[in-house]
Amino acid sequence: MMTDPISEMLARIRNAALARHESTRLPASRIKKSIAELLKAEGYLADVRSEKWGPHQHETLTLVLKYGRA
Repeated sequence: MMTDPISEMLARIRNAALARHESTRLPASRIKKSIAELLKAEGYLADVRSEKWGPHQHETLTLVLKYGRA
């Protein structure tokens, strides 16, 4: 089965925003980090953090969501 990691990333951001979560975490890659940094620069995300997470210390991206006025 093939998946599209970029659409999965965008779906996670959308789902976290709809659920009003503060942040979402996803597996890191160079392209996803670049897209996240672009979304931050354009004002869609508050912060992007790259960190090691879990028992095997896999690199993850933590995307801190930014909400406009309700």
